Amino acid sequence: MSAAPPLSLPPGRPVHLPGRGTTFVRDLAGPPGAPTVVLLHGWAATADLNWFPSYEALGRHFRVIALDHRGHGRGIRSRRPFRLADCADDAAAVATELGVERFIAVGYSMGGPIAQLAWKRHRDVVSGLVLCATDTRFARSDPRIQALFGGMYGLSMAARLTPPLIRRRVMGDVVTRRLAGSPLGD
Repeated sequence: MSAAPPLSLPPGRPVHLPGRGTTFVRDLAGPPGAPTVVLLHGWAATADLNWFPSYEALGRHFRVIALDHRGHGRGIRSRRPFRLADCADDAAAVATELGVERFIAVGYSMGGPIAQLAWKRHRDVVSGLVLCATDTRFARSDPRIQALFGGMYGLSMAARLTPPLIRRRVMGDVVTRRLAGSPLGD
């Protein structure tokens, strides 16, 4: 059995969005004059986690921009809760910072409502929508779903308030225990 080729990701870098913060962005040039797609990832993921299998294929036809949303991966950090509208505004701000005049918003899962909000709030820059495995709203009024999101927000706040040294030690212990219980730990 041959080994899979190493994963190659497009270039990425932090991009400062004036008045908003700094987020991480992947930017693949695509062919000259190609339209731009902005990839908007799902909840509890990152741009790379959701989109890495698509970068190369999309890059043959489009300029590809993928950003980490607020509170996800290397996205904007904030101590205050954010709305999906904030993520939509961040996507438009990334386009502005990168000199993109128009883009197609491509949303997966939570990225779907973000794409729709980007179109609604920034029609001057969003030229189209592609929606994948999504809905018109990310969280329904179901109290169980609201409780889940509230619990996740509480856990994320606790993680942010935990000193980095303790966070690294706890995560190291978790990884060690998981590897010890799996065939990889032998």
